[in-house]
Amino acid sequence: MKKCSIQHRIALVMVIVPLVSACFPVASQGAEPVNALACRLANYRQFQDTAWTHLPAIGFKYVFMDVPSPDQVEATKRKLARHGLKAVVLRGNTDLSRPSSVSDLAVQLETCEKMGVKYMFLSPKHPGVPKTVAYGRLRRAGDIARKHGVTISLETHPDLGTNGDTHLETMKQINHPNVRVNFDTGNITYYNKNTDAGTELKKIIDYVATVELKEHNGQYRTWNFPTFGKGVVNIPSVLRILEEHNYHGPITLEIEGIQGIPWDEAQTKKAIADSAAYVRSLGRFGRLTARTYDSGFELAHDTYNGMSTGSDGRIYYVLSSESFKIGAQMYCYDPATNKIRHLGDLTEACGEKGLKTIAQGKSHVNFVERDGKLYFATHVGYYSIVDGMEKIGIPPAGYKAYPGGHFLAYDMTTGKFQDLAKAPNGEGILSMTMDTRRGRLYGLTWPTGYFIYYDLAGKNLKNLGPTSRQGENGKGENYRTLCRSLVVDPHDGSMYMTTGDGVILRYNYDTDSIEVVKDEDMKKDYFGLYDPTSPGHMGYNWRQTIWYEPERAVYGVHGNSGYLFRFETQTPRVEVLERITSLPSKRSGMYDQFSYGYLGFTLGPNGRTLHYLTGGPVYISGKRVAGKSETAMGESKGIENLHLITYDIPTRQYTDQGPIFFKNGQRPAYVNSIAVGKDGTVYTLSRITENGRTRTDLISIPGPFTSK
Repeated sequence: MKKCSIQHRIALVMVIVPLVSACFPVASQGAEPVNALACRLANYRQFQDTAWTHLPAIGFKYVFMDVPSPDQVEATKRKLARHGLKAVVLRGNTDLSRPSSVSDLAVQLETCEKMGVKYMFLSPKHPGVPKTVAYGRLRRAGDIARKHGVTISLETHPDLGTNGDTHLETMKQINHPNVRVNFDTGNITYYNKNTDAGTELKKIIDYVATVELKEHNGQYRTWNFPTFGKGVVNIPSVLRILEEHNYHGPITLEIEGIQGIPWDEAQTKKAIADSAAYVRSLGRFGRLTARTYDSGFELAHDTYNGMSTGSDGRIYYVLSSESFKIGAQMYCYDPATNKIRHLGDLTEACGEKGLKTIAQGKSHVNFVERDGKLYFATHVGYYSIVDGMEKIGIPPAGYKAYPGGHFLAYDMTTGKFQDLAKAPNGEGILSMTMDTRRGRLYGLTWPTGYFIYYDLAGKNLKNLGPTSRQGENGKGENYRTLCRSLVVDPHDGSMYMTTGDGVILRYNYDTDSIEVVKDEDMKKDYFGLYDPTSPGHMGYNWRQTIWYEPERAVYGVHGNSGYLFRFETQTPRVEVLERITSLPSKRSGMYDQFSYGYLGFTLGPNGRTLHYLTGGPVYISGKRVAGKSETAMGESKGIENLHLITYDIPTRQYTDQGPIFFKNGQRPAYVNSIAVGKDGTVYTLSRITENGRTRTDLISIPGPFTSK
C-alpha cells in the first residue's frame, strides 16, 4: 500500500514460513511447526517496545521487520535470539527514480544475507521516471540479490503491480529469477474494480515469491482493512490456489485497520492475536504435526494424567493397562538423548507381584517432585461394566480382588520405588496432590470418594471419610461424579476440591478437618445445567487446576463447558474468565466430544502461559459430526479434533495454536494428559494406530515456545 496520510493508520503483518509440500511431515525434535506464524514488529506502531515480550507470550517465533542498518546487524540478531524470535522476511526501501537506488538495495541485500533471510519485500516506487528505467534498475538489483541468495518481492502497488495483469507485464519486462511478486489480496480490491484476489492470483501465480493475505471491505479506494473474516476477501480460496500450485514461499498476514478508528495498545495486540487465530482455524495452514514414539508396551491403554516433566528435563509417564494380571508400566523419555527407558511395573512397585490380585492398572494422577523423588499414586485399570458404568473389576477365577491403590515414590537418582501407603477398602486413588512444603500427600479414592492423606515424616495414613455422598459407587440421590483435581495453597496448607453439586471443599490444615467454602461455589450459569445425580459428566466439578503463585490463586478449567476460571482462595471468589476450548468448539456452540472434558491443562516452562489440549468438533462436507448424545461414563462421544490452546495469564491472551494431526493424517484420540518440556515441546499420551493395531503411547507436539 502507498504511504497513507491517515493519522491513525495501523498496519499489522504476520508471516507463515514456507509450506514445504501439501503433506504435513512428522515433527522431529527441535523442528519448527508447519507454517509457523510470524508478526511484523513495526505493526505495534508506538507500542513497538511491547512487541518483543508480547509476541513470544502469544506463541510467535518469527518476525517480519525492516532491514537493519549494517552496524546494527549483530545487535539485532542478539535481540531476536534473546526473545526466541527469528526474522523470515525483511522490508527493503528505496526510490527507483534515483540513480543510487541500486546501490541502496545492494547494501540491504547484503544485510539480508548476514541476517539469514531469503526474502526482501519492496514497494517499487519510481516517481518521475519511465517504467523502463525502473525495470532496468530492478534487473540489476536482481543480479545482486542472486549473489546474496535473496529474492526481491515487489508489492501489489501501482503502477508496477496494480493487479495480476500489471504484475505479469512487470515480470516479463524485468525477466529475472530473483525479482518476483509479493501478492497482496486486500490491495486487489482497493486498487481495482470488478475483480477479486483469487482471479488475479491465478494470472500471476507462477511468479509469486511472497503473499500478503489481507481483508478488505471491497469498496474501491476505501481504507477499510478489517480483521480476518470480516471483509470480502475469500481467504480460504486463496489458500487453496496456493496449495494447488505447490506454492513454497512465505505468506504474510496484514491488517491495516479502518480509517478514522484508532487502536490503542490492547486493541493492537488483540488484532494480531485474532488474525493469527483465524489463519490457524483454517487448518490447512495451521496444523501441528505430532511425532509418535514406541515405548514397547503393546497392552497400553488410555491414560488420564499420569505424566510430568522432571527437574532433570526428562518426561516421566505411565502407560495404563486394562489387564487383570499385567499392571501399568512407568517410563522416562530423555529429550537430550531421544531415548525411552522403562522404569518399572506398578504392580511390582506396590509389592504385589505374584499375589494374583487384580493388577495396579493405572496411575490417574500427575507426578509431584520433592527432594529428587517423584510422588504419585496407583489406580485400578480392570473394570466390569454395570448399567453402562465402570465398576472395579470382578476378579476372574484364581485371582483376588483389587487390593487398593498405593501412594508411591520414585527416586530419580537411584531408580528405586518406595511403597508408602495403601488406600482403604480396596479403592483406587483417583486424584492426588502434594503439599511439598509440609511433606503431605492428599488423595481422593474411587469409586466412593474417601479423602485420605499421608504424612512423610510420621509415615501415617489418615482417612477422613467420604466427601461427596457415595461418589461413583452410589445410585440415584447418592451418586456424585468425583473431583479429578486437588490443589494446595502452599501458604497456609489448605487443600481444595469440588463436588458435582458445585460445592468447593477446603481441607483446613490447622484443624485437620474438611469444611465448605462459604459464599462461593462452582455453580455458574456459564458452566451449564447439570443433574449431579446422573453419570456421564463432571457436573459442576472443576476438571483440572493449577496453583499460580504470582497471584496466589488457583487457575482451572470446568470440564464440560471448557470455561477457564480463577479462584481466589483468601477472598474467596471464583472469576469466570473465558471459554478456552478450540475455535471450532467456540463457533459451534457445543461442548467438546469428551464427556468429562479434558485433563491436559498445565503451565508452560515460562511459568505464566497455560497449555491446554482440548478437542473440537469435526466437520465432514460442511456438517458437524455429532457423535453420541449421552453416555454414562467418561469417554469420547465421537471423533475428536484435538487442538493446542495457550493462555498467557498476565496479558489474558487466548491463542488457538491449531489442530493436531499425525503424519498419516489421523487425529490423536483420548488425550487427557500433558507435560511441557523445558524447551517448550508439548508431550501427551494418545491412541496411535499403526500397522492395524491401536495402542496408547507417548507423542510430542512442537509447542509455540519450542526452541530450535
